[in-house]
Amino acid sequence: MKSLMNAVQIAVRAWLSCSIMLKSSRDSLINNKFRNNIKLNSENYCTFVALKRTIMAKIGYVWLAPQFDTLNEDKKWMTDYGCFRIAEEQATHEKLRPEWKHIIDNMCRGDELVVSKFSNALRGPRELAIFFEICRIKGVRIISIHDRIDSLNVLFPETRTSDILNMLGALSAEVAAVRRSASHLNKLKHKPLVQSARGISRLERNKTIINMYKSGCSLSKIIAASGLRSKTSIFTILNNAGVNLDRGRTRGPIKKRISENENA
Repeated sequence: MKSLMNAVQIAVRAWLSCSIMLKSSRDSLINNKFRNNIKLNSENYCTFVALKRTIMAKIGYVWLAPQFDTLNEDKKWMTDYGCFRIAEEQATHEKLRPEWKHIIDNMCRGDELVVSKFSNALRGPRELAIFFEICRIKGVRIISIHDRIDSLNVLFPETRTSDILNMLGALSAEVAAVRRSASHLNKLKHKPLVQSARGISRLERNKTIINMYKSGCSLSKIIAASGLRSKTSIFTILNNAGVNLDRGRTRGPIKKRISENENA
């Protein structure tokens, strides 16, 4: 619990820093770039405004969790907002998340990242805190549709600090519920795997060997079915089970046969 609270506190500090830094970093970046090339006056002011509006890249991200009821609505929101690309992370890629890592690695100052919900894109307060810090350093704007959070405080002016704190406090439970539901549905969706001979438990394997031997199956078939590599292993299992070895040179129990040879 203490570690969770620390993570939430770190996330809050990172969010506040990110929100403050973003307001000044973008204008500073654009103004500096523009001043180096053009002397701002009434004639090129419109060009300056256009540049200011188009310099950043807007990108959306959604993890395609099972039973994602608002997927189409969220994608439409991102498209209407102007996202030039919407990265869709497959549910089966939840652990590695190649799309998410690609976005984080390639974001630049002035870009905007739109997510459906923080609990959909991230996996807990610690990861959220790291994400906030990366966006603060890079000067990336963060928008969460269902959390109604905008790091520039433009899109959702009605969102209060208490709403952000409530989101941070509920994040762990939401993430756990989403991942648990996804795992459960994936297990039901996929067909059960047929165990190989090597995957069968030792007891079941031994029973199979004994039954096949008593049924008259050849040793080669028993070896293939059991996954064992030698006849000696088969004979050891049969001998330990007290099976009468009645085939050719293996006639009679092994221990008894050895003792007879020694007596001879």
